[in-house]
Amino acid sequence: MLKIEVTGIREARQRLDDNLREFQERVMDLVLEEAPKFTPKRTGRAAKAWEQDQRAGKKEVVNRTPYIRYLEKPYVKSKQAPEGIIGPTLTSVERKIK
Repeated sequence: MLKIEVTGIREARQRLDDNLREFQERVMDLVLEEAPKFTPKRTGRAAKAWEQDQRAGKKEVVNRTPYIRYLEKPYVKSKQAPEGIIGPTLTSVERKIK
C-alpha cells in the first residue's frame, strides 16, 4: 500500500487568497494612476474624477463624469485620446504588471 498525506491545504489557500487580494489592489491602484493620463483634459474634470468605489463587497474603478462615455467612444475624434481611454489604460497597466 502507498499512502500520500497532504497537509497545509487550508494555509496554502489562505496565502493564495491573500496574494489575489494584493494583486487586485495593485491593479486597481495602477488603473487609478494610469486612467487620468489617457483621459482628455480640456478642463481636467474627467481626468480628476477617477475613483475607487466599493459596493456590496465589489470594488470598481469608476468615473462618474456625465460625459465620460463620449470621451471613450470611437466616434469622438479626440486629439488627446484618439484610441479612447480604457484600452490604452489597460495596456499600460499590463506592461507595468509584467
